[in-house]
Amino acid sequence: MHEEVAGITRFLRISEPNRSLEIGGTWVAAKWQRTYVNTEVKQALLQYAFQGLSCNRVEFWVNSRNYRSQMNVLRIGASYEGRTRDRQVYADGSVHDGLVYSMTRSDWPGGAARLEALIQQKEPPTLFLPTKMRTARLELRLLTLQEAPQFLALARKNRHLLIESFPRSAGVESLDETHALLAGQNHKAATGEAFYYGVWRSHQLVGQFQIKNLDWKTRAAELGYFIDPEFQRRGFATELLELAVKELVHQRGFRRMSARILPENLPSLALARKVGFQEEGIMKASFLTGTGRIADIAVVAFTGTGAGEPPSSRHMASTC
Repeated sequence: MHEEVAGITRFLRISEPNRSLEIGGTWVAAKWQRTYVNTEVKQALLQYAFQGLSCNRVEFWVNSRNYRSQMNVLRIGASYEGRTRDRQVYADGSVHDGLVYSMTRSDWPGGAARLEALIQQKEPPTLFLPTKMRTARLELRLLTLQEAPQFLALARKNRHLLIESFPRSAGVESLDETHALLAGQNHKAATGEAFYYGVWRSHQLVGQFQIKNLDWKTRAAELGYFIDPEFQRRGFATELLELAVKELVHQRGFRRMSARILPENLPSLALARKVGFQEEGIMKASFLTGTGRIADIAVVAFTGTGAGEPPSSRHMASTC
């Protein structure tokens, strides 16, 4: 039987009195990345830590710029706990923050079940969307904790506009609150529940695009988005919706994309119509806004009619 080294990993910072340790120093060869290898290794290490060593706590420390590792740690069931500034100096002289994640003894049964389910697939999970996407003029990428300052600045600038429809984004008032919000969003992306993309224009964060309430069995999702008013009326929102149609309907076979829009938001309703969404009706007194108002909500949906065909030239040329 031919054997080869696929990578290395370690138990670190072992504390017998506290019955805790860290799993880290992991490196996997390019050939074996995004395969079952790292998942099986984590299963073996965690099983030995909790069942063999009777640990109460296992930690994972991740470079704040290493988004893939952050997603991998969340995917196996660890919880984000916080950020340590300027934690480590790297070989090139750069200094990066460290993010700490943990799994406790009480978390382990759920983590063990999740790891076993992932291993049974014997391949990377399919319930994921790309971490990055592009339109003609915009880049979408899942927001990392490293980008919390930019998101906080965007939220502060547009709080008066976000408060009605995006109260959670409007509610962040500090970097700690922003880190907590983005950590929760990252956890949902790691489990395939929802994906929150920052919308970037020439390295400037100009909005957020949300693909949430995902149902992978029926292939349905809800969309949400906002664009800084400084960048509105340039066709950017149109590009975002057309990208969603292309990525979800034409490439991944989604049967339904919906959006909930306040009835008084006439520009958003007009945009949805242009891209092929149809109005399904008004849900009376069904939406609690960030100001505490109980509002009606309009539901629009794109049901995948003509799936496999590109959007019409009329849709591609539309602007908002």
